[in-house]
Amino acid sequence: MLIAALLLVSCAQATLPLAPVVLGQRPIRPVIAFGAVWIANAADGTVTRVDAATGAVVATIRVSDPQRLLAAGCAPSSEHAYATGSFGLRACDSPSAVAAGGNAIWATANEANALVRIDPARNAIAATVALGFDPWAVTAGDDSVWASDYTNDAVVRVEPRTGAVIARISVAAGPTEMAVAPGTLWVVNSAAGVVTRIDTRTEAIVATIPVSAWALAIAVFGDDVWVRGGSTRSEGGLVRIDARSNSVAAIYEAGAPQGREGVASMAATERGVWVPGVTLDLVDRATGVVVVSVPIQSYGVGLDGQTLWVLDVFGRLVRRSVP
Repeated sequence: MLIAALLLVSCAQATLPLAPVVLGQRPIRPVIAFGAVWIANAADGTVTRVDAATGAVVATIRVSDPQRLLAAGCAPSSEHAYATGSFGLRACDSPSAVAAGGNAIWATANEANALVRIDPARNAIAATVALGFDPWAVTAGDDSVWASDYTNDAVVRVEPRTGAVIARISVAAGPTEMAVAPGTLWVVNSAAGVVTRIDTRTEAIVATIPVSAWALAIAVFGDDVWVRGGSTRSEGGLVRIDARSNSVAAIYEAGAPQGREGVASMAATERGVWVPGVTLDLVDRATGVVVVSVPIQSYGVGLDGQTLWVLDVFGRLVRRSVP
């Protein structure tokens, strides 16, 4: 009886919401790996590590210096961009992205035109990879790290063990967000309004799929590739691509994203996709109907089993169990 009671208490504690975790300045999408949640803080040059079990901030790792971007003249399109969004403000972000793969955490050092590899065992930078351009986003698998070159319409492939840049692939205009799936790299080309599918074994482009203009966020589960179009100033279409046919299977209305361009993230599941906004909604893959709605104004979400890690509009990290 005592053991059963302890198990019940343990399960109850596991499902309790976590008090919002205060992060650095302008935090960007949560990445779950190594028993932790990793967040790039785009305005102060750091990556925050949050213990996934306790919610405690266990490390703040300096990876870059965004003040150098400000000194070089980066600026949003107007003073209102800080509230409504701007690709110009995105140019001031460093680090602009974080990813997990190849037994490491990767972050962009935008002012240095580089990637940094963080050793999660030491919470310290283990290597710096020169790219020769300011990376928009980074994503990673077990054998490759990918960075998007928005200005020069390309993605590059980095060998994670050596840090060598081993390929540069030209794509359609304005590559931003990316997602890795077995044998495939999916690239959102925001300026062109298309998604590029790259075969990672041959590094060849095998499909170019039209989506809505200025699409950004992407999430993959199985054969479903979800892409969110629009911007913070317009209603964004939610596109589901069928990876079996390389074609658009459905387009749903998802509402306008919250926060600035380039910081939104979704989380795909077998049921559908979690989409942040005025509320955090689970959109059913078959019908496009919102089947679950969590009352958190948010712009980023990561999924770890039955746990949602959410960045709210105040830039705090919130934990919720999947309803």
